[in-house]
Amino acid sequence: MTLARCEVPEDVTKVLQLVGEGKRVLSLGDADVGLLRALEAQGCEITRTPVDRTDRRDNAPTPVQTSDDFDVVLAVNTLEHVRDPLALLKDVKKKVRRDGFLVARVPNVAHGSVRLAILTGRFPFADGYEPVRFFTYESLVALFEKAGFAIGVIERQEADVTPPDGPAEAGTADLLEKLSAAPEFRTLQFVVVAYPLPSPGLGWLQTRLRALAEQNAVATREAAEFRQDLAAIKGHVQLLIEQQESSLRRERQLQAKVLEVHDQLARRDEELRAAHRGAQESAARSDAADSELARREKYAFELLRELEKMTRYKDELEAGLGILSRNKDELEVRLVTVSRQKDEVEARLARFRRSLPGRVYRFIRGLWKK
Repeated sequence: MTLARCEVPEDVTKVLQLVGEGKRVLSLGDADVGLLRALEAQGCEITRTPVDRTDRRDNAPTPVQTSDDFDVVLAVNTLEHVRDPLALLKDVKKKVRRDGFLVARVPNVAHGSVRLAILTGRFPFADGYEPVRFFTYESLVALFEKAGFAIGVIERQEADVTPPDGPAEAGTADLLEKLSAAPEFRTLQFVVVAYPLPSPGLGWLQTRLRALAEQNAVATREAAEFRQDLAAIKGHVQLLIEQQESSLRRERQLQAKVLEVHDQLARRDEELRAAHRGAQESAARSDAADSELARREKYAFELLRELEKMTRYKDELEAGLGILSRNKDELEVRLVTVSRQKDEVEARLARFRRSLPGRVYRFIRGLWKK
């Protein structure tokens, strides 16, 4: 991660809130044009003055070229580019009204990304943004108090810590975990409101105001966390409300479905009743059919017994016919025998008649008849 010079919308809003409306503002250096336009939209009168960032041999900054007094002096990403920020603040203090104040935004060199980049041998600042002074919380507070200011407000803009660009080195994750416990580890930059003290020797007032500023910062962070928690709770409540509404819609749908099923069951019940009546009628018809079937079975049984009798009678007749057939055969045999005997008798009788005894017999018989 690099600390490139950029405007974050939250920072702009915070600076606008701290500056206020209708103020005469002295802007040091190259402040963001969008921020200055937003201040003008709030009714502020803006005076811009350049800040000498060159490396002069005497190491002294060019004095601010204005003789007016201002309600607010604005130093946004300026102090880190000045060789002697203490001299600049002392000079600026003369331009602030007794009831005025200074608003500054300064990067934190103790941010975790900067520490991690330096420890891994990388320069953590982007091209075109090369500060000549580096500040931590302690050095920034010491600078303002040494210049005769008392810090009344100090806000912290936090940002996630990411490993530096380039190939990851072994142990970077462990180093990041160890650094996470360091003070101001996630503070990317400080936004400070400092009030000029009327005279030296008011260190107790500086200490008291700084303590109040820290208490206010803690309260602000807690309030922000509380707002986040409240937003999360509101989101959860909204989710519960949506779930409840969904449940109510589902309940209404289920009630409608239950009524529909109830109507279907009522129709089915009526159909079953009709089917039951039909079944009873069918049962009555079935009983009548069973009675008729029993009667017909009885009649069939009687017919079967008669058939059995007729079968036995038939068998007896067939047996009698067999006997008659055998008797017929015997009679036919006997008849044939008798016929042959008759033929033999007739033949013998014919021979007898043709014989002499036969003629004698006929003669005697004829005489006997006479």
